[in-house]
Amino acid sequence: MNLTKMTKFLLVFSLFLSTSYVLIVQQAVAQQNSDTYADTFTLARVQYRGGGDWYNDPSALTNLINFVNTSLPIRINPRYDDVPVGSRDVFRYPFLF
Repeated sequence: MNLTKMTKFLLVFSLFLSTSYVLIVQQAVAQQNSDTYADTFTLARVQYRGGGDWYNDPSALTNLINFVNTSLPIRINPRYDDVPVGSRDVFRYPFLF
């Protein structure tokens, strides 16, 4: 094997190793995050344009989630998402607030 072939091989091999490492780390982080909230579901707060205060009480949904998690036998992810009313993402959530 001459020097250029060896250099190319080492470059490709190091790229393979670094890519594999990144994928393994990403998978481990995703697994850890999914285990944290494995038995929960996430709520979404509907965000709409126009007048009104869709965000009028920032603690209302947080208080609801805390109450449900401490008082009922179901678990809600403590973080909720804001979803625009016209978005297809509204179908990803079992409950909208």
